[in-house]
Amino acid sequence: LAKIKGVTPPFVPPDRTHIYHKYRIRLNPDELDLDMEPDKFRDLVMKTLQAEGVDAVLWQTVPILGQTLFQLKEGYGKGCPWSCRYAEKISYDPNDYPETLKLLADSLVICSEPYPIFPQPLELMKHYIEAFHRAFDNIDEVVTVKTTSVEKKTLTDRTEIG
Repeated sequence: LAKIKGVTPPFVPPDRTHIYHKYRIRLNPDELDLDMEPDKFRDLVMKTLQAEGVDAVLWQTVPILGQTLFQLKEGYGKGCPWSCRYAEKISYDPNDYPETLKLLADSLVICSEPYPIFPQPLELMKHYIEAFHRAFDNIDEVVTVKTTSVEKKTLTDRTEIG
């Protein structure tokens, strides 16, 4: 995937090994000289990949600190730790995390299992790579598709993790 212009797979430093819970890739329309919002580009690419049989989904579409637990400060007990007498007054604004918001807007996840992904058959991975190549080799067609309602297949748009 790293060889496909406009696609950035997860980076693994040379002295490390990966431990993917999810395989999140970033999509960059600017690298393809496309003037469109990253989330619209992502949705069009995702729809195309899904049509090719790729299990591409949105996952964790809200920063952790934007989720209900932190926004409503619903802790254990009676709101602890936020309501404890020694607690500082804290507010959680997702807009304080612009890089996280950018990542969520320009990325999607491959494989939708609600648990960590397990090694997949090599033939399936080859199919996924071919589907990416087909989509990006025809990116002009992908982005000119009339989509008044791009269906978003989300795994968790809820407050629960996982």
